Amino acid sequence: MIALLQPRLCAGEGPRPSCNGNGIEDSVDIAEGKSSDCNGNGVPDECDLLDGLSGDCDGGPTGVKSSGQNLIDTWCFGCHGDDGGGGKGYPGPSLRDKRRTELWTMLRTPTDHPGGSHDEFTQQDFADLEAFLADGGAYGRPDEVLDICQALVDCDDDGTSDGCEIEAGTQTDMNWDGVPDDCVAACPGDVTADGNVDVSDLLLVISDWGTAGSSADCSSPSGPYPDGIVNISDLLQIIADWGCAN
Repeated sequence: MIALLQPRLCAGEGPRPSCNGNGIEDSVDIAEGKSSDCNGNGVPDECDLLDGLSGDCDGGPTGVKSSGQNLIDTWCFGCHGDDGGGGKGYPGPSLRDKRRTELWTMLRTPTDHPGGSHDEFTQQDFADLEAFLADGGAYGRPDEVLDICQALVDCDDDGTSDGCEIEAGTQTDMNWDGVPDDCVAACPGDVTADGNVDVSDLLLVISDWGTAGSSADCSSPSGPYPDGIVNISDLLQIIADWGCAN
């Protein structure tokens, strides 16, 4: 009975392709939804990524350092230091400056991690760990989805997404706010674009309070870039930048 369930091969036909090694023909994998094929080339996306046929350096979340520290404190105590370091009496190696892709490999099934797998960790969790463990600026933001299948932010409109430029090192994001540093104005609170942050900017924020699409939308709770509406974040940005000159 089992033999009847296997794909039948015609005379002279070799084994049908299973690029991800699960023993299921790629086309069946895709048709049954076991693998995605967002670019429609007949190859499971995970194989496109593994073979380097399509890139994945952007699309994932931006890491939050404080959340990453909470994960280290919760899951890594006793094996790694408070900062994710190793040695100095800790049995585990240093985790410092590990990219999220390295952490995926270490902590997801299959793994030889002595502490077991953490398949429950989300993309955000891995991004948070990466941010906390970093010894410098942000890296790219891979998410295991082909970049060509996503609408990605390109703050300088040069044809390459922000995350891919950060990954390539042509842009930096030293404050881990998800925005390349070159795309952040010296004085984001200069919402009237007159070169100074002063009462005119304050009045514009007040007049456009609660509206969307206004130039007064200059900040968000997580950084100096628009969040879609004029609110308290913008007011606080004006105050922080008061007297600043572009």
